[in-house]
Amino acid sequence: MHLTLRFIGNIKKQQIPSLTGAIEQAIKGFKGFQVSTDRIGGFPELKSPKLIYLGLGGSCQLTALSDRINAVIDTKPGETKNPAQTGKYHPHLTLCRMGRQGGLTALVGSLSARNGITFAVDEIALFKSELGGKSPVYTVLRRFTLG
Repeated sequence: MHLTLRFIGNIKKQQIPSLTGAIEQAIKGFKGFQVSTDRIGGFPELKSPKLIYLGLGGSCQLTALSDRINAVIDTKPGETKNPAQTGKYHPHLTLCRMGRQGGLTALVGSLSARNGITFAVDEIALFKSELGGKSPVYTVLRRFTLG
């Protein structure tokens, strides 16, 4: 399960220090906050999803945090420009990618019947993701504490 604020794409190892410095500047003074889940969804649609997610309601702070990070990543001079963030940011918790559709109805029903879950957001992390094999491998490159 993960929450993406910004997908950066491929970067060179030597870009990591300047990237982490830019993220530190972007989140400076940003305090931790609470977020709640509000719905279950699927991409591209819940009827035949490739991905199942929990939507996050009242997520103005997540959007503001994403906007701050996008501003520094899209405008860093002298480096390869990272992919621009396109479209509106829709905060969500990715729960799983779907293979076969078996058990989907039970999963959706179980999650839909639950009340929203509230949790604290008090840090963000820069991850390296390696695709291949059965599922991606995520490695934390750096953690950043909010506020």
